[in-house]
Amino acid sequence: MNTPHGAVLISVVALPVLFILLAVSFWLGRVFEANRYEDTCLDLGGGRNPGGYSICVISPDSQAPETQD
Repeated sequence: MNTPHGAVLISVVALPVLFILLAVSFWLGRVFEANRYEDTCLDLGGGRNPGGYSICVISPDSQAPETQD
């Protein structure tokens, strides 16, 4: 079964392009989630650890009071 040369060219070009798009979309998703995490942390009154670690540090006095069930 012979395939046209155009179909082979499209598949040779399409696979790397799809891989690059997948990698870029994954990277953009990671950037979005990192920014969202930091924004949520700041909304809760916390901040990043001075050591540059990506954990949210909230002091006990800045937490919301517990609710009763």
